Amino acid sequence: MNKIVITTIITLCFCFNAFAQEAKGKGWTEEEWKKEKGSYGWVFPHIDKNADGKATAVEYEEFQKYKKQHPNWEIELNPNAKPVATKKNEDIPQGIEALEASLNEERMAQAVEMFEKLDKNKDGKITVPEVPAKQFKNKTWVQANLNGDMVLTWEEELIWQYNFQNRKAKSKRNKSTSKNGGSGSPAWVGNRFSSADIPDYKADQPLELLPPELELAIMKKLHTYDKIMNVQLMPANTPKDKQADDVTGEWLIFTTMTHGQGMHKLTLKQQEDKITGTLEQLIYGPYPWIDAGVLDRIKPADSGKLKGNFTGLFKKSESKHNLFYLHRTNPEGTFEAIFSAVLSVDGQTAIGTLVNSSGMHGMMLMVRREALSRYKHLLGSDTAQQTELTGTKAPSEAGVDDIPQGVKALEAALNEERMAQAVAMFEKLDKNKDGKITVPEVPEKQFQNKVWIQANLNGDMILTWEEELIWQYNYQKKKAGKSK
Repeated sequence: MNKIVITTIITLCFCFNAFAQEAKGKGWTEEEWKKEKGSYGWVFPHIDKNADGKATAVEYEEFQKYKKQHPNWEIELNPNAKPVATKKNEDIPQGIEALEASLNEERMAQAVEMFEKLDKNKDGKITVPEVPAKQFKNKTWVQANLNGDMVLTWEEELIWQYNFQNRKAKSKRNKSTSKNGGSGSPAWVGNRFSSADIPDYKADQPLELLPPELELAIMKKLHTYDKIMNVQLMPANTPKDKQADDVTGEWLIFTTMTHGQGMHKLTLKQQEDKITGTLEQLIYGPYPWIDAGVLDRIKPADSGKLKGNFTGLFKKSESKHNLFYLHRTNPEGTFEAIFSAVLSVDGQTAIGTLVNSSGMHGMMLMVRREALSRYKHLLGSDTAQQTELTGTKAPSEAGVDDIPQGVKALEAALNEERMAQAVAMFEKLDKNKDGKITVPEVPEKQFQNKVWIQANLNGDMILTWEEELIWQYNYQKKKAGKSK
């Protein structure tokens, strides 16, 4: 090796060392370290091995090696360290005894069970290798391990259980308030979701077409589960079935839109990847917890009115779930809507979204007609089934906003002022006297007016005489309530 090469190597070594020193900094005094590292100021004496009051780049590098060799370095060097406080933890009970006393039986049992299983050396903490290091990257473990030291202490576990217990209690309170408040807010607004509002799908039950009265009872039950249409869960543990490759057949579709919920029957036919079909409306109106009478107005599956036609496309996926979309048009008028959905692996249910040319959007659950049999358990006891089959409601379930059924009943329920206003408007706007107001009898933008959105219950830009009477009836009820 010649002199030039040796000189070059030595020069490069000096340059590398200088670069390393610059990269790590030229060292810290204890004051500089605490100012820069904040809550880790306590580490300084463990880096400053020669106790000269300065942590050098070499000492810092040695400490980094130590950390790699000791995953639990923080608890080893500072065994009295407390879980790092966060804003979410400011209001939690202080200390283990207070935390244990604040947990209900279910949460305490879960905490004890986990620690008994995983804390193998019974030292009051779960560490590596009692669990794999990757366990601490799990979302729940990241939340529980407050200081991120990969040492889950009993106190940290109790804090996590306490926070979970509070969230669960808050969810129940929100559910109760939302259901009883009758605000009429869209179902996807606010903290309304709870897994308890997802109707359980029994994949192991046989598929069968049910008697019409039992079918209708199940349809009413599904219609009351507003959350299935907005925070949806795909049924779990469903076996793969060839019906997931073909949507041909009759479907019940449950929708949540901005101003209410709807139920329709879809009859679809698929040829290769092309889909055609029809839509028959069974109900569209206020949410069931606002108007309990909605459930009584739901029609059997075979008694709907033709409201739209479909064309669409089926997309077979290389992944787990197949997809499809449908384009709806109406026999009359210019109304259009787009439905997009994802199929369950057994092909019996689908979830998705919809938008329409009235400017509204919503979510939906689709169930094959014969798959309604997998929701029979929602009817509960024999007594509950009989109540549903006879179409009756317990007095406690009756709603104050029940609407008279049918045009004649609605006309009879209106006072002279409201009836006169309804008649005057229809005489003026229903130019072809067919009992409904459509485009171009009024401009399309008329249906974007707030009052017209409320009156046009199904958002199809066709205001029927019955819809107008329902709006007038509700207005009359509101006015009477304010005057009391």
